Amino acid sequence: MGNNIIETSIRNHAGDFKGNNIFNFWHGIPTDKISNARNIHNISINETVWMLIDTGRFVKNGKCSVLFLNEGLSISYGDSISGFNVSFIEWSSLRNIELIEDQYVFYGSREDDFVSWSIDDIIGLEDQKPRNLHGILNIINEIIAYNKEEDAKIDILTDELENKFNNAFEKSDFEGAMKISEEYITKIPDDYMGYFYKVKALFELKHYQESIKCIDEYESLLKNWNIRPDELDEKGQYYFSSFCNSKSLCYAELKKYFDAIWLNRISYKYFKDKELIKRANNYYETLYEQYKNAFLNLPLEERKLILITDEWPIYNFKKVNEYIAPSFKIFTIKYLPNIEFETEHPQLNKFYYAHPYLSNFYLSLESLENTLFEDKFWELCKLLQSLGAIRITVKYLDSDKSDSKINKKLKVGGEIKMVKSLKLSYDNLINSNNKSSIGRKIIGNQIFHPKRKPYIPNDLYWFNKENSWKRLAEQRLSGELISSKVNLSLNSSEFINNTTKRKIAGELKTLIFKTRGSFETELNIENTRETSRENEIEVEFAPIETLIEDNTSQSEVKNELLSENDSEYLDLFKDCIEDGLISEDERRILERCRMKLNMSNERVKYLESLIIQNSKFTKEELEYIEEYQFCLDDDNLISGDERRLLNRLISRLNINTDRVKELEEYVVKSKK
Repeated sequence: MGNNIIETSIRNHAGDFKGNNIFNFWHGIPTDKISNARNIHNISINETVWMLIDTGRFVKNGKCSVLFLNEGLSISYGDSISGFNVSFIEWSSLRNIELIEDQYVFYGSREDDFVSWSIDDIIGLEDQKPRNLHGILNIINEIIAYNKEEDAKIDILTDELENKFNNAFEKSDFEGAMKISEEYITKIPDDYMGYFYKVKALFELKHYQESIKCIDEYESLLKNWNIRPDELDEKGQYYFSSFCNSKSLCYAELKKYFDAIWLNRISYKYFKDKELIKRANNYYETLYEQYKNAFLNLPLEERKLILITDEWPIYNFKKVNEYIAPSFKIFTIKYLPNIEFETEHPQLNKFYYAHPYLSNFYLSLESLENTLFEDKFWELCKLLQSLGAIRITVKYLDSDKSDSKINKKLKVGGEIKMVKSLKLSYDNLINSNNKSSIGRKIIGNQIFHPKRKPYIPNDLYWFNKENSWKRLAEQRLSGELISSKVNLSLNSSEFINNTTKRKIAGELKTLIFKTRGSFETELNIENTRETSRENEIEVEFAPIETLIEDNTSQSEVKNELLSENDSEYLDLFKDCIEDGLISEDERRILERCRMKLNMSNERVKYLESLIIQNSKFTKEELEYIEEYQFCLDDDNLISGDERRLLNRLISRLNINTDRVKELEEYVVKSKK
């Protein structure tokens, strides 16, 4: 819509309104009137008001008025007591206007589309002179006539450019087709077809990044128009879906499969044709398979956090820029990549975080801090043993520092259940009532009988990040160190910071609100500074001169050729079984070690059997010990049902009564 036609038409007919202060033109509208009119009509200061007709009956202050604007006619009516109403008529929607008796009749694009306005609302009561009435009529009809001429020119230009583009495209002249699309955008900037043609040409030229950029420009156009996708007409929604689908194809070619799936599901939402929906769903299945297979090839930073859902979420966004994919990745629980989880996982609607060095192993976000802290603790113990430790003593330290917490609770709705809390607790390591073997094992002493010269294992992870460990190792290897203390705290071992936690919570909140479904859950976001509790680890080393030179594994297993990995696993297994028990926590640590060393289940079972043969317990006795320990874990009591189960186990394992009594006493003592 050219602005000059409005200005020109008003100038041509200004003489019709000469001498009337009711008719105000852009260069001379009183300040109070224009201010009141902008407020009532909700017109920005940057919008040109070409003409203001003050239709107020008692007070001429611009509140009841008709404004001639670039895009149409804005009409306000009412009063200060009951309030004002505003109606807007777009120039582009008008076919004609007539003055019939005391009514202005505006005709729309369809034959049956019209609306009538009283001349009282358009002119006011005082100046309904023929020249005023016809002056308004002439201005509006000239604007309509101009629009018709411009529309006819645009239709001709559109057909011409469309034919030129199709001819070039059919001849595979994609460079030529792209230039034609750019000409289209330049000459008809408000038409999305130019962007559509350009995306088609760029895709064929394999310029995928430029194609995505072009789609972003189209989306900016919608954003500037303040148009939501669901407000577009059927044709507009079809092209919006096509743009999303094209963007999905581009991301797939760039091997950004997660973003490709995200856009594919949005395109599916706005397609109406059944065949198009079927094609979008088939393509989704192909994309998901590619996404799943390529997942482990992504840099760890891009795949460290995943959310497990029942089905892929479909976004219900209102604004074009709201459908950006989250930073975490999503998988449906039935179709997972080749990744591993802890026992009893994965579970629906849970977050999982990639282990820092077992990169295909994912830990529940709820237990991440404690699990990795255990890893760090055991690695430190392994380092100290490798350096020739003869005694390791672990104590818990408490300080008087108080907690500082910021709590925020958000009631939200959705199918995805938020993690119970983003506060990652240290309690299961420090609580005296904790029954995990890690809690029991790290309190007290461990005594070793080293025979090897001090060395640093080559498969340590945390060692490379801890300067204090490196200094300790250097001192020990030089022969100067006989004893030392190392402090290890969860507070100083932050594996995921509060900023990341808040970002995850915010993105999940958005996902919940913007996806379909009924949600019933509460988000708890806690930025918590733990009390400064620490493990103080005291270590005594054997004099270096008492240790042998040979650094090969001194296995207790005779006549068995062991690899370096076998020896490493056996060393850890012997530590875990030293008290005769393998707890769930220790078994989980052994399993992570097996995965890290890439050993088969059959191999580790065989190696464990070699150690068990030299153990003070038989295989059957160890099985009974583990079962008895499990029964005691809940309340330190054996119920009648549990005793009946244990008796059946005793019978099956063929352990005599006296030996059972000894085994049970051993378990009870080991728990104290």
